Amino acid sequence: MPALTPELAKAAADMMSKMSPEDMQSMAAMMGAGPSGSAPGRLPGLSASGQLPGDMMSKMNDPGMMEAALKMMKGMDKASMASMMQASGLVKSQAQAEAMVDQMQGMSDTQLKMMVKAATVVQSGARVVSRAKEFLYSRPLLVAALLVLLLAVLLRWLGVM
Repeated sequence: MPALTPELAKAAADMMSKMSPEDMQSMAAMMGAGPSGSAPGRLPGLSASGQLPGDMMSKMNDPGMMEAALKMMKGMDKASMASMMQASGLVKSQAQAEAMVDQMQGMSDTQLKMMVKAATVVQSGARVVSRAKEFLYSRPLLVAALLVLLLAVLLRWLGVM
């Protein structure tokens, strides 16, 4: 997850300034903080390193959380949503962010739910691949042994050994 940058903090502050108290409470609950928020000087749900919790997308499996997130996304204006996407690293340019917001605003609630579920699956797959890569990078001898074993099986299958 991306670290909290000044641009992302500014976009989040702009977005939260336009939210109702009920939306703020539902966002705090969704982010894992209590209704009173988190530590002073920090956005709700952020760790001490300024990163979002890794299981935030897994919380989207809860229908209530998904409804709250969709309601907040629908309530955001186009400019703040585009700046939030750009600041979080989802898109590279302002034009891409605006195009993505236009596409998302044209989607029905069902399509948005399917998009969130697909993003959850993709993110969990990326997390598994990342952990596997870290595991293999930390054990170079294991990788070498597996390559030698694979080479031996391949040579045996070809009839050389």
